Amino acid sequence: MDLRIPRDRVQCLLGRDASSFIDHPEASPTRANIIRTLRGLIDNPQIQFDDIIVIYFSGHSTKYIDTNHQDLTVSGGSPQMVQIIEALVPIDEIGEAISDREINSILTQLSRVKGHRITFIVDSDYRGDFPQYTPDEISRMYRPPSPLPHNTIFQVRDESILTNDWRPDTASHVILSSCRAGLQLSRERVFESGYNGVFTEALVRILRSGEMTSKSTYVDLMDAIPRLSGQTPWVGGDHRYSLLWSQDPLQ
Repeated sequence: MDLRIPRDRVQCLLGRDASSFIDHPEASPTRANIIRTLRGLIDNPQIQFDDIIVIYFSGHSTKYIDTNHQDLTVSGGSPQMVQIIEALVPIDEIGEAISDREINSILTQLSRVKGHRITFIVDSDYRGDFPQYTPDEISRMYRPPSPLPHNTIFQVRDESILTNDWRPDTASHVILSSCRAGLQLSRERVFESGYNGVFTEALVRILRSGEMTSKSTYVDLMDAIPRLSGQTPWVGGDHRYSLLWSQDPLQ
């Protein structure tokens, strides 16, 4: 195993193509299992403060206009500000994707308990913040089939993630995403190693190449990824210029 860490420190939620799906439904990437697994990191006694935590998601994502910010009228020739919700789509998605606000709030709670050495790798067209979109791009998005159920909302410091002035916590983790902004789509194809995301394959190839050193930062890693057709990898977070994984300051 490339990770060189004990298997009992690795948790996997796999899709229907995995042989374990039928025998172990609790290990499938349903909405409930994904949230349970992420929240389980907060109370996991095996994880000490300032341990390195890496979270990886590969799959579908979606974007839609926040139903609390629906004013798309034009004033002075410019569209009014609208709020875009990004969300990861679990395997059992029926109108209840996992919103960027939920994910960010869980990672905020996790960082407060375990430290901010958290890396979130996403091979999907998901940024986890508030990217800017053109009016044309906004018109091609769809509204969610129903409001986000209140019983799925997580709160941080008693502030609901549904409030209009909510902003992502960019200090809690570093995110590596396969797409920078707009309506770029993450792509997949067949490689020698199997059917993988183009971003994942490129990322793994760089990490295995030995090109990254003990002085490499997250920005260095993303700059080393070759140009990908139709998508631009992106790194975000306050600690993106810190050292890989440990997030120690670059000396």
